[in-house]
Amino acid sequence: MSTNYISIIFFFLYYCFFFSFSLYPSFSSATCVLRCDVQGICYVAEGAVCEFIEDSNEDTSNENEHERHKRDAHQENAGKGNNPNLRSAIFVLSERCQNTLRCGRKDSNPIKPPTKVNSVITCCLNCLHFYPPCTSISFKKSNAECKLWNFLGLPFNHNTDEMIYYSIKPYVTDCSQIAKTLPRSKSGRYAVAYGRETVLVVCEIKDKEGWTVLQKRQNSSFNFNRTWEEYRRGFGDLRSDFWLGNEFIYKLTSGGKFHLRIEAHTRTGNVFSATYASFKIRQESENYKLSVGDTIGQNDDGGHAFFEASSTSFSTYDRDNDQNKDKNCASEGGGGWWFRLCWNSCYFNGLYTLSSKCDINIEQPQLSRTIMMIKRV
Repeated sequence: MSTNYISIIFFFLYYCFFFSFSLYPSFSSATCVLRCDVQGICYVAEGAVCEFIEDSNEDTSNENEHERHKRDAHQENAGKGNNPNLRSAIFVLSERCQNTLRCGRKDSNPIKPPTKVNSVITCCLNCLHFYPPCTSISFKKSNAECKLWNFLGLPFNHNTDEMIYYSIKPYVTDCSQIAKTLPRSKSGRYAVAYGRETVLVVCEIKDKEGWTVLQKRQNSSFNFNRTWEEYRRGFGDLRSDFWLGNEFIYKLTSGGKFHLRIEAHTRTGNVFSATYASFKIRQESENYKLSVGDTIGQNDDGGHAFFEASSTSFSTYDRDNDQNKDKNCASEGGGGWWFRLCWNSCYFNGLYTLSSKCDINIEQPQLSRTIMMIKRV
């Protein structure tokens, strides 16, 4: 273990000991404090009272719609009584992460102007107060400057001698859990647990339902014609176009039952949508074979989009698993997908050209934007 790393650990333990000792006895005065163990893992201390965590005693039953929206906007997702489950969140020393899709872009600005605080623990509490969108903190030892960030891991230009970085380790694994435990959560990027890792995902949240976005495409020039390995890991930018990754999707859907919702925007301005009763894919050794249930939405007009995809294996231009013996559908169409036969599939990852049509209805329109998302049942 390097001397610099040891000094960082001692620095943390000093602050943990000092603030735990000085603040812990004052719980009766509604003190909010983190405790840190010898590994440098920090968590909300047992018995601590945090205004932004505890259930609100406010009577909001007589609020009108305008008052409710005004209160929710003021609290910015982290207001009084917003989320008792934040007690389960912990902070750990940040580790290097070069994967933009999994950890976010490191060239983003802090979510709040920098502030001066009395310790790195206070900085972590500030992040917890503004989770989401805060997922990491940086603390500058020389001037006690605290910055809150919406990326995970260490930045590219970090200095371990001068800066301390912590990242939140969440208690949720998908967006449906976020919507249930964060009553005032809004659509955006959230940190979720992915095995032993923490990753960022995009959540679409409406009417207290959270959908984890698997695919989003809004720029027809972005290249979805990727290798098998790229589709396995995932690629793109969560702020625009991306594929979340087949391995991630497999592990997530193998842990429960999920609904699938798709939306397909056409070049003529129409929007087709559908919700399916179930969605999961198998492991890589089975070529991420797809299983999709029947449509369940009352106004589904895009249900045919996945009709041909169900019970098929995933294909890319460098791994042909489709049922067409004469062609590689992924190579011909310009993107990975679950193919049966090339000419009767509507796949969201193909080339959005005039010759590429979607078998979503009898008109077979041309696509301009798509989104795939799942919700835990």
